Amino acid sequence: MVDRSSTSMADLTPLRTCTNEAEFNAFLVEIADQITKDEVPEMKFLCLEQDNNLPRGKLDEIKEPREFVRFLRKRGIISPGNIGFLTWLLDSTGNKRLANMIIERGKQILSPVHSTVFAAR
Repeated sequence: MVDRSSTSMADLTPLRTCTNEAEFNAFLVEIADQITKDEVPEMKFLCLEQDNNLPRGKLDEIKEPREFVRFLRKRGIISPGNIGFLTWLLDSTGNKRLANMIIERGKQILSPVHSTVFAAR
């Protein structure tokens, strides 16, 4: 069930989770491996609700968490400079532990120079 009482897209605050592409891709694998198959349909539903021009047919084909995260990455929805949408999805579907893990990672890396990645708070 989707928890709409928590964070909204408007509540996103700048954070940075990784400093390079390789590190970011490894971090995404770590995140994807902690997303359950049951969470994927809820996250896909929220993606469609946000009207972010994702192709519904391709999104409908996705069944696995890694595949879902890879799709968001390929479409430019998440990147080393923008992880907020994924954090918001996790928080909105009730996976606050994983959303908070991303936020904490961002706090560890955050510096005045690197403040372009988003995390829900």
